[in-house]
Amino acid sequence: MKARILPLAFIAALLLAFGAIAAACGGGGSSAGGGEPLTLEEYFQRFEEAGSEHERRSNDLESNNVRDLTASSSESDSVQAMRVFLLGTIDSYERYEDEFRDLAVPDNARDAHDEFLDGLAQVRKDTANFLEQLDGVDTMAEFLAISDAVELPPVSERLEGVCSSLQQVANEGGVDVDLGC
Repeated sequence: MKARILPLAFIAALLLAFGAIAAACGGGGSSAGGGEPLTLEEYFQRFEEAGSEHERRSNDLESNNVRDLTASSSESDSVQAMRVFLLGTIDSYERYEDEFRDLAVPDNARDAHDEFLDGLAQVRKDTANFLEQLDGVDTMAEFLAISDAVELPPVSERLEGVCSSLQQVANEGGVDVDLGC
């Protein structure tokens, strides 16, 4: 069973790495009333709060996935555990995007904010596409063949670049925040 868990755990870790980059770079929240743009300080405060919440959800997903993989008694159970993990990942990114979409973004953060939102959407779409390819898969050999064939775009690099852009916006605006880029 342990030999089966390692490749699955690697794929889970890869998907969570995207989440960690996204979480390290903050998140969203909603503005009060949605009218006037937030100040840069308010924006980055909400950004960090949502990033922390996304990181908590990602950690919960990873813990549950490891537990489910360890408890699985068949290859089919292991593949199903990964499907559950992927569905949770998609949901987590949808929630993160929603938090971001609702922000009344300051004008000087708009471009980097929109790029980050696009990056989150791409991670979610790539994960959904991978999950779709698993339809009808019941064995580890099939699962690994699909996961080996899937080429994930350099989303992490894109998110890191956007995170750096957002950090620059914060620095230029005099906001004392470390986005962890």
